[in-house]
Amino acid sequence: MKEQTIPSATEWKEVRFGLTFRFGFITLATARFTGLMPSAYFTQLPSHPYLTPLPRNVRNKVFVLRSHPVDAPLPRFQFRDGLLWYVPGNYKRMYANLTGSFEDYLKGIPPKRRKALQRTVRNLFAEFPGRVTFRCYRSPEELLEFHPRARTVSVKTYQERLLKSGLPDTTEFKAEMRDLACRDSVRAFLLFVDEKPIAYLCCPAEGLVLLYGHLGYDTIYSKYSPGSVLQYLAFEELFRENRFGIFDFEEGEGQHKRLFSTHEIECADLYVFPCRLTTIALVLLHAALGLFSRTALFLAARVGIKRKIKAAVKKWMALKK
Repeated sequence: MKEQTIPSATEWKEVRFGLTFRFGFITLATARFTGLMPSAYFTQLPSHPYLTPLPRNVRNKVFVLRSHPVDAPLPRFQFRDGLLWYVPGNYKRMYANLTGSFEDYLKGIPPKRRKALQRTVRNLFAEFPGRVTFRCYRSPEELLEFHPRARTVSVKTYQERLLKSGLPDTTEFKAEMRDLACRDSVRAFLLFVDEKPIAYLCCPAEGLVLLYGHLGYDTIYSKYSPGSVLQYLAFEELFRENRFGIFDFEEGEGQHKRLFSTHEIECADLYVFPCRLTTIALVLLHAALGLFSRTALFLAARVGIKRKIKAAVKKWMALKK
């Protein structure tokens, strides 16, 4: 197995982060902060966030512990050592081991799910015989070609139009991707039908860890599961290349991640704030909105209207084109 060069958990780096205020699928606002985050990869952190020592030589800093492993549920709020510890969410963080062969990786997927996945891939190629193309992009020049083509897909997704979480189109993002490509630290993939992009996947890397950065697909092709087909072909290429050791699906859960991952770890996001009235009020508002949103979605699902709401939102967004 490839050895990973991962910084010590006692090393901290400065980051910009935000608390996003969201109701269901709609982003209302984002409060932005500058903070300090451990440089270690999440699998190298202690089994509980309270075991990660906070720097004591800084004042009035926010500490960000993203995807920190937890060995027990954490309270939403806690005051410790004069600081407010806020836990907006707990989840399983999933990743795939990219060492070994692609064939061995597929054997690790339960047979029923593996056969369904391979059937999905075959169905797309059978539906468009000789018209499906898959491409991998690595170099700075290739990333310049990838970005505008991927953007033609991203602008069609409700993730971008409603959640503002599509493939970024900023000068800063393009410069970052170019810098990563110069260091051989990014992989991007496109799936085409008749030379028209229908799905994209863009993955920056940290060392030997490839991150699940941005994924999107053209909803016209939804019944063919183009995102799953692209992920399958991307994994086949990554195993063949043998450059990276881990594909990290990052925060959050979902059927797609469960299907392709090989490992999962219970994690939580924690934000440690100095105790100020304005900060406490902001955190309480963020938690209250999150609880209200989750309750509303749960009740909508119970009465069978959640899918109708999502469909209506997508239709509304389509009318705004």
